[in-house]
This record gives sequence, C-alpha cells and structure tokens, in this order.
Amino acid sequence: MDDLSNGSLKNLEARRRTGKLIFVRGDVRDEALMRKVLNDYGMDYVFHHAARVSVSDSVRDRLQQRA
Repeated sequence: MDDLSNGSLKNLEARRRTGKLIFVRGDVRDEALMRKVLNDYGMDYVFHHAARVSVSDSVRDRLQQRA
C-alpha cells in the first residue's frame, strides 16, 4: 500500500509483471481501507515502513488524509 505521494507506480512495474505483487493505492492512516485490505487478503500483520520526506510536514499534518 502506498499513496504514491513521493513515488511512482512505474517503479514497481517489473515486480508487478511477475504476479507476485499486489499493490493498493491508499494511505495507511485510512482505517477503513486498512481493515478492508487486511480482510480481503487474509493478513494477520502489518509491517509499517511508510514515511514522509519532511519530518515537519509529517508532524504538522499527521492526521490529514492526502488526496
């Protein structure tokens, strides 16, 4: 899952072609989406590696959803 605010889906094309990647565009702060993804794919755990480049932006906007 990624909101692609700092990246591009193009960077994942090679992996997507293998059929071994499921990509969901979204924000980890979207609780309803996270629950849906966890349920749809039968996941038990989440390893959170999401980060924003700017620490000050991430602190200031920690609860805002990106469009």
